[in-house]
Amino acid sequence: MQFSHISTALVLLVLTTFVSAGQTVTVTTYAPAPTSPPASQCDPAAIWCCNETEPANGPLASPLLALLGIVVVPVSTLVGIDCTSINALGIDGGGLCTAQPICCQYNNFAPLLVIGCTPVTIGE
Repeated sequence: MQFSHISTALVLLVLTTFVSAGQTVTVTTYAPAPTSPPASQCDPAAIWCCNETEPANGPLASPLLALLGIVVVPVSTLVGIDCTSINALGIDGGGLCTAQPICCQYNNFAPLLVIGCTPVTIGE
């Protein structure tokens, strides 16, 4: 897991060279469902298996978002960090995903960061 954090930091360093210092992107998300919906209610391209998930104001997500110039509203929005697309894993049942699969609205910074996520249940 330590290697994952180091590789994520290196990728961020490279990405920041492509993001202008004064540019800010604001992402506004909707409130997630109170219970985990089935994965069938999510676009298959939006289902991710992430090594870390936390609110946008969490200890890992907050500095990454700031470094990329992304403001997420509300700050309680779930963010996935260091992710792999469930489709890329070639699995339908989520068997290789050891984390909670999530469905995310904004995948512009994937696989490093996905935003506006809701946990989903695979296999329903």
